[in-house]
Amino acid sequence: MLLSTGRPPEVQILGVNFNEGDEVVCSKESEANPSIEATTRLHDVRTVSTISHDMNDAIPVLRVGRFDIPERIAAHGTFVRLAGKPR
Repeated sequence: MLLSTGRPPEVQILGVNFNEGDEVVCSKESEANPSIEATTRLHDVRTVSTISHDMNDAIPVLRVGRFDIPERIAAHGTFVRLAGKPR
C-alpha cells in the first residue's frame, strides 16, 4: 500500500535487545541478479511488556519497533523474509 503512494514499505518487529536507531541490514537476492544489500535504522521503538521484567531480571524487556525497507530493496512483487542475528 505504501509503495503505491511513493513511500517505502514499513516493517514492524516485536522482540528483545534492540533500541531506537539500531541498524537494520536488508538484502535482496535473485537467481538472475546479483545480491543487493542496504541499511536502515529502527524507529518508534517502545517497550510493550508488562512490569514482570522489573521483578525478575531473567525476563527480558519486550519491545516493538519499525523500520522502512530501503528503496533499493523495495519493489512491487518483492517478498520479505526477516532473519535476525543474536547479539
